[in-house]
Amino acid sequence: KQEKFKNIGLQDINKIIDFCNRLIKSGITVCFFGELGVGKTFLTQNLAKQLGISENITSPTFTILNQYQLPNQITILNHFDLYRIKSIDELYEIGYQDYIDNENYINFIEWSERLAGHLPKNKIEIHISYSIDFTMRDYLIYF
Repeated sequence: KQEKFKNIGLQDINKIIDFCNRLIKSGITVCFFGELGVGKTFLTQNLAKQLGISENITSPTFTILNQYQLPNQITILNHFDLYRIKSIDELYEIGYQDYIDNENYINFIEWSERLAGHLPKNKIEIHISYSIDFTMRDYLIYF
């Protein structure tokens, strides 16, 4: 299935967050696609807040992976940022395969374009692009 949201500004971002939060559950991977500066990290931060994470969510650009405990004390949010990886092998070196499709984790992956051919089966894809100007975004969500 897919859902499109057109011309979404900051004032309307809760439409996206509410829609996505109905889909997010343990074992799911949320794959974020979009060019630099389009709002992948911003959306990740807001989705994490809705999951109950009170910590400051930062993009793990240099560490590749940050982990956050959900309030249920069972599920862990893994936040991947693939901007700096040069090959898929780098992901497997940090145990990527152990996190994917695992009921103990929810995974957020920024720069999912870099996973070509290695996307998980149990996923939501969020494609973000600039809309009519630099203050508006279009969202195409596959689930």
